[in-house]
Amino acid sequence: MKNKRLTLILVLSLSMNAAFLLVTGYGWYYGNRPTPEICHFTGKEIHFYQELGLTPAQLAAMKPLADRFHQNLDLLSSDMKAHKETMIRLLENHDVSLAETGNVRREMAAIQNRIQQAVIDHVLDVKKILDPEQQNHFFNR
Repeated sequence: MKNKRLTLILVLSLSMNAAFLLVTGYGWYYGNRPTPEICHFTGKEIHFYQELGLTPAQLAAMKPLADRFHQNLDLLSSDMKAHKETMIRLLENHDVSLAETGNVRREMAAIQNRIQQAVIDHVLDVKKILDPEQQNHFFNR
């Protein structure tokens, strides 16, 4: 009887250790793999500009444009997120102020307008860098 208990405890201990090692190894393996960067425009692992066949000079001209555009978009997106949270807090109140919600809504509309204008400006800046064939592919994909 004593040997059976000891054997059972040993088997349970080994099972738990094996399970722990498997879970830890699995988490380490998948946690350390680099995740591919997905292009927001195409939804693929390849960026849209890579399909255009840009020359090195065009790529060099695009990099500062893209960096500036993404930084601006990140700032506007975080500003929009803050306004959304403010709107949610206002709407949670028992005595909702239509004036305050209207002000926040107008600010959100202004941010959205700035986002759209930034996208339009970026597309026009990119268009200046592309040759006519690349522009055709860019706009007709």
